[in-house]
Amino acid sequence: MYQQHMTGSVGETIAADYLLGKGFTVVARNWRLRTAEIDIIAQRDDVVYFFEVKTRRSLQYGHPYEAISARKLFKIKQAGVVYVARRQLRYRALAVGVIGIVLNHTSDRCTIYYLPNVDG
Repeated sequence: MYQQHMTGSVGETIAADYLLGKGFTVVARNWRLRTAEIDIIAQRDDVVYFFEVKTRRSLQYGHPYEAISARKLFKIKQAGVVYVARRQLRYRALAVGVIGIVLNHTSDRCTIYYLPNVDG
């Protein structure tokens, strides 16, 4: 369990750095509501994004995206609405995004799969 937690934590850090490189501002990480957790909340161009990050050490058990259900995306979207309401954020649009990361343990590289807007 500890190794899974560490893999997830490493993946979320990689994803946050990746988003910063794409011009996003990371607003929050691991924001929790009773019914859901949002891994990364970011903003760019008056759009608030709620990202789910899934990290794998290999593709042996499938692509990271395959571990994200439509129900999970729906819960993230609901939690995101609560987040912006509580903080009274101004925005033009809200989006739920997914970042899948596959780590390569034979080097310090990884593969990042990025979907900035999915319909949950």
